[in-house]
Amino acid sequence: MDAKLHSKIMRNLPQHSPPKDMLNKTLYVQLELHQVLEVDQKNGFWFARASFFINYYSQSAIWDPSQYNDIQYLTLKQDEIWSSDLVIANAIDVRYIANPDVFLFHNGRVTLKSSLVAVKLACSFDVTHFPFDQQTCYFKIGSAFSTQFLYNIVSESSEAVLDWYTENDQWELMRPVKLHVQRTIVDANANLGADDFVAEVRYEKAVAFYIVLICPNLLLYFLSSLVFALPVESGDKLSFISTILLAEVVTVSTLNDVLPESSLGFPIIAYFVIAIIIHLSLLCFGSVIGKLNTYCLKI
Repeated sequence: MDAKLHSKIMRNLPQHSPPKDMLNKTLYVQLELHQVLEVDQKNGFWFARASFFINYYSQSAIWDPSQYNDIQYLTLKQDEIWSSDLVIANAIDVRYIANPDVFLFHNGRVTLKSSLVAVKLACSFDVTHFPFDQQTCYFKIGSAFSTQFLYNIVSESSEAVLDWYTENDQWELMRPVKLHVQRTIVDANANLGADDFVAEVRYEKAVAFYIVLICPNLLLYFLSSLVFALPVESGDKLSFISTILLAEVVTVSTLNDVLPESSLGFPIIAYFVIAIIIHLSLLCFGSVIGKLNTYCLKI
């Protein structure tokens, strides 16, 4: 690094506040989504791998490369110049961060963060149409302290970059991933607000997941109708329908392991399973009555 250039930058860019010549007092944010690693509807979170970039432009960061040994950019530590307090607002756990340094380019572009993260994010799931549900979760970047009087937030594009996205085997990403900035009013009297950068990530379950959950219930339901083909005096009639009822109870425990304890809606499939259990219980009850009636007639 050229010592003269480093000294110039450190002299021009403040360490504890945004530069006064920051272009439009604006931070530009961009997101690249690489993969949805996991969606845990049971516990209310999703796990993703992504890169996000926070930039601003300043006249104080411009230099002529020809005067500084043809240096096109500089790398500084985050504590050497002012760095925004933007964080992933709805993160539960950030597993990995890369490139924590600040990058300065000769055209005045300052990249405060260029981070690759594997992050666990909170999400509210609506399982009303489970397992045919489409979920919408959010990747939010914002500040709890800074307001628009210090800086604004602008999305560099209307959609997240998906050039390096890897599909999940259980969840299919619904493209595009929309980006927007959402302003939260902090003090209505002073017209004071704070901006959040929001990525709207929508996805749906893979087709194979439907077969695993729906087909066993449908199969048991249709098998239960075969009980009418067995003669009333046969002892197999009651044992057959009892076995079907127990098998359905096992599928209920499987659903209980998958469905969240609380959600924005009660799943329709749960009504379907309840109806099947009531239907099988009535058949079982009818088989018992029929068996008792046959026994009484013999006496």
